[in-house]
Amino acid sequence: MCSYQGGNTSRGFSEVIKIPPYLEFVGRNEEVEKLTGWISLHRSESVALSVYGASGIGKSTLVRNVYNSTEVLRMFQRRARVAMVHPFNKEEFLRDTISQFKACHRVREFKSGIKNKSCDDLVTEICQLMEDRRSLLVVDGLSAEEEWDQVKSCLWTEFGANSGSCTVIVTTASAAVATHCSGNDSSLMYELSPLSSAAAHQLFYQKVCI
Repeated sequence: MCSYQGGNTSRGFSEVIKIPPYLEFVGRNEEVEKLTGWISLHRSESVALSVYGASGIGKSTLVRNVYNSTEVLRMFQRRARVAMVHPFNKEEFLRDTISQFKACHRVREFKSGIKNKSCDDLVTEICQLMEDRRSLLVVDGLSAEEEWDQVKSCLWTEFGANSGSCTVIVTTASAAVATHCSGNDSSLMYELSPLSSAAAHQLFYQKVCI
């Protein structure tokens, strides 16, 4: 284990930092709790929750940890986490999401079966899957408002119109994109702030020493 004794040193640190071995997530416990509670509050709704903040601040890591948490696993029967590609490829997005939704319940389908379906057929299938069980979809790395409009067209003919529920979490560096995704509803937007100085130092020493 690597540890750093702070105090009044020539390096200017005043924190005592002890780093457990192989600690993967530093300084975001409060954010994890808030985001988990936020998702729980909206888990039965077809809404888009936006997590936004500067590039490299840890949005994807935060959302990934929450997505894989025991609490969230218990909330949703179908889950998918998709990283955006640029330019957006609608068919690939649909196939990836459907495959992950089905994998949650070990529903097997030959790749050729999904590959040969049209976009309209894929949209119909994903809506049917969302009707069947409560669903969570993470869309990581949106960069433009138009991308959300394309994603939305994959999930609902009219946003929220299907009889099932799918809670969508998007990550973006743009406050404007976050506002667009969440329909200008500030209660559906979560701004991630930089790590505290102590947590940033801890993360640095963890990376260097472990």
